[in-house]
Amino acid sequence: IPAGNRVLVEIYVNATYAQGQYNVTPNPDVDTSSTGWTYYDWNDGTYASGTWQTSGGNPGGYLEVSISAPASGPSTTTYNPSGYWELAFTPSFDPTYADLYLDWTCTAFGAGQTGATIYVYVENATGLPTTTPVWQTSVSGTSAWTSVGPIDVSSIVTSSAATYYIKVAFEVTGVNRGDTYPWTVGFDNVRIEYGKPSDVYMGYDYSGTPSYVVMPQVKSHKIYGYVYYSDGVTPVNGATVNITDNRTGALISVVANATGYYEYDISWLGYIGGDEIYVTAYDSATGGKGSGATVVDDTVAGQQVDITLSAAPVPELSVYMLLVVFVFLIFLRRR
Repeated sequence: IPAGNRVLVEIYVNATYAQGQYNVTPNPDVDTSSTGWTYYDWNDGTYASGTWQTSGGNPGGYLEVSISAPASGPSTTTYNPSGYWELAFTPSFDPTYADLYLDWTCTAFGAGQTGATIYVYVENATGLPTTTPVWQTSVSGTSAWTSVGPIDVSSIVTSSAATYYIKVAFEVTGVNRGDTYPWTVGFDNVRIEYGKPSDVYMGYDYSGTPSYVVMPQVKSHKIYGYVYYSDGVTPVNGATVNITDNRTGALISVVANATGYYEYDISWLGYIGGDEIYVTAYDSATGGKGSGATVVDDTVAGQQVDITLSAAPVPELSVYMLLVVFVFLIFLRRR
């Protein structure tokens, strides 16, 4: 290969497309049953209970935690009763993202209590919660259904080889004998939506013999110019400009900048002196189009081709619309 010449090499590339995946934890709506969910007492659990309610959810059935107060005993003793529902799940693939969602409501709130809190945990082990909750909120009275999420738990839920546990808990602190009760909250549509996006994996195939073409050395030669709207003055920002060597058919696309300016070194198209270079421009925002051409003069460093776009075409009236207008005019004439 002569020194200074360029070589166009053809290589073989394999591209493998991996389709994106998505899944959700089981029985999130609990409309027909609490299957998969298990209730557990927590602190001072004697005064806490969990039941699945057949209706009144958001919509359908829902999970309920209800807290009461002791009916007897020392009036100076305080309790912190709480309970939680737990769901175990194993991802069906290794996710790259995981988001937690839930709905909650407070259906009863006993008088004289302010220390009531809802907690949500996502953990790697069953049993009493031991980690920092991924979300919590204070409850101060009855409320309608409230939706929460997405809460990012992708740093916890990462593997299809592990089992994870969603735990939704309710606790009332400082409960005394004789306090007005119950304090009751409901949970519905508790779920983790997890997945991973599609991806393309690239590889190279060396089984074939790469082909190459020696391209003669040519001098740098720029085709440049400005793209204007139909007024011939206002520059078009972001216009797509196609530059084609009509002898070889080689084409390159560039984008005009904020001043409407574009340029490209056509030595990479393998031009020779005397080639006709055809330039087109298109503005996707208005639909305006324009074109220009020049013949390569390789005694100069470049040639300018400015393009003025046509105005966007005005939609033609359909035959039906013309008929309507014609009938309307006849109607006016007869009046």
